[in-house]
Amino acid sequence: MIQSLDSKLAEKFGLIEAIFINHLYYLIKENESEVRHLMDNKYWIQKSYAGFAKFFKYLTESQIRYALKKLETKKVIVTMQKDKGFEKYYSFSDLMFKYLGEPRIEVPTTNEDFMKFWNMYDKKVDKVKCEKVWNRMSNKAKEMCFERLPNYIQATPDKQFRRNPLTYLRNKSWKDEIIVKRGVKTNDNKPAVKYKYKNEV
Repeated sequence: MIQSLDSKLAEKFGLIEAIFINHLYYLIKENESEVRHLMDNKYWIQKSYAGFAKFFKYLTESQIRYALKKLETKKVIVTMQKDKGFEKYYSFSDLMFKYLGEPRIEVPTTNEDFMKFWNMYDKKVDKVKCEKVWNRMSNKAKEMCFERLPNYIQATPDKQFRRNPLTYLRNKSWKDEIIVKRGVKTNDNKPAVKYKYKNEV
């Protein structure tokens, strides 16, 4: 990656700080393609000081720590630490987006594709855990899941015999053969639902 900086940012916040602003901006924009990076209506990156030091080989960890702390104090960035590890989550403040002359990042207020799955599956168990697993899935896996799910639901009309949705997602059960009881019809070779994603992988 070619490192660059904005001279106006360097004048306002400092040379090292300007480099970090550009670097964080690039990483945050890159993460906008995945819902798992979305928390509290913002997209974040997760990194430790040591992780930054591996990329910025010309800076010490103390310089990195000082620069990030300065940016946080100036309300350029916001941080969050979800556990006791060394990694922190970083995002830009709303004030910084205004300074850059850009509108605030528009993010969905709900996880629409997960809710489609949740309502289709129609066995309301472990929603929070299911959504976390869903957000880690690739778009291709989600598409395959949507294609096969209607047939599985048809094959298990009594929900008490349907796997819990968390088990279904963790085991990638959409890849399994559907064993149909006598008298229950499915359209296994003609998926009833086909969803397409903008970011194919």
